[in-house]
Amino acid sequence: MEKKCNYCNYCNSDTSHYCVRCGKPLEKKYIFSKEPDKKYNVIAETELISLRNERNSFRNERDRLRKQINESWGIKIENWIEDNKNAILWTIAAIFALVFIGWMLIKCDFSHEQINVIEIRKDDTTGKYGIYNNESKTLVLPHEYDSISHRKGTNYQGDWNFFFIYKNGKFGVADSTGRITISCELDKARGFYNGIDILFKEDKQGLMNAYGQQIIPCEYQYVLWENEPKYSSLEHPGTYVGNILPVKADKNSGWELYNRSGRKIRGQHYKVAIQTGDPKLIKVRESRNDYKVLYGIVDENGQITIPCKYYSISVFGNDRAWVKQNYSDSWTLITSKGERLMTLSKGVTPSAFYDGMAAVSEKGKIGYCDTSGKFVIPMQYEQIRNSDGSYTSKDFYYGKAKVSYNGKPGSIDKTGKFTPDSETK
Repeated sequence: MEKKCNYCNYCNSDTSHYCVRCGKPLEKKYIFSKEPDKKYNVIAETELISLRNERNSFRNERDRLRKQINESWGIKIENWIEDNKNAILWTIAAIFALVFIGWMLIKCDFSHEQINVIEIRKDDTTGKYGIYNNESKTLVLPHEYDSISHRKGTNYQGDWNFFFIYKNGKFGVADSTGRITISCELDKARGFYNGIDILFKEDKQGLMNAYGQQIIPCEYQYVLWENEPKYSSLEHPGTYVGNILPVKADKNSGWELYNRSGRKIRGQHYKVAIQTGDPKLIKVRESRNDYKVLYGIVDENGQITIPCKYYSISVFGNDRAWVKQNYSDSWTLITSKGERLMTLSKGVTPSAFYDGMAAVSEKGKIGYCDTSGKFVIPMQYEQIRNSDGSYTSKDFYYGKAKVSYNGKPGSIDKTGKFTPDSETK
């Protein structure tokens, strides 16, 4: 059958794919017959059988490879891990727990290794006490003391570990190695305040740190405060002691400022020196001839961060405090550098900042503002009164504050969402 070109009508042979004359591609024309083409059927059947054989061969090869993969060690381990996943997780958790417990045993020193090395011993002949070093096999402190007591403890400032040594009605201090740091001339010690102990020698006072070292000699009539505070308030943190230690030689002199190393940080004397609740800051009042009561702030480096110009300065929290310029003024929010952020309305009373929030109250209603001075919770809550007549703290701790709403006690989060106590039980 000839192929005729559709472009130039030239007749080409049946085997041609392009026109001999014009070079255009040729279209093959088929002639269909009503009779079945036996030759085609035989070829089609042969190709179908071949394709089936190839498919079966492929399946066999696939199954062989899959079996080989499943029998490999990597897959076996992976399958075993998948089947025992929960048991593996519990085992890992148990190992971590054991490691943590071991670390705690070492950290907390439950074995009292220090006491085993440095040991208090009594001389049976004289009845006197001394300190013996079990490692060097030497008597660190001779047997000449009436009694020796070991003092060991901890607070957020750190650990303390030393010995009180008593002789002839007086006492002194030896450090954790048994070396005498304060001779037996002291009458008593008041007790630790955030890692600082008050020492008494006759009518004078001094200060000792948690390592048994005297940082302020017993030469002052007052240290830390004239009278130990009985409670805290908006303008006083109570018995809190920071990094600045005020001391006063006598009733007529001013307060001097020292750091925890016993170094004077500022030469100026102050009429009043009060802790602020921030370890790096202390509130001071200058001695003035005009009898005005004005306070300022000094930092632990002896720098004046806020001049003495305020009638009142509250306790610091989150680097924020409330101040009043005059008695009749409203409270103003400032930073530790003296930057003014906002001023409350007349009659609104604030509280110190805790957990990034400060309570403000007016006519018995409580709301809250954040450290930027923005009111984030409106004044619509009341303070909870306890059965003994006292009040529950309204400050935020760990993201919650205890308040009352429409007579129902509960708690609020920092978004102002109120949850009654009945729903939290």
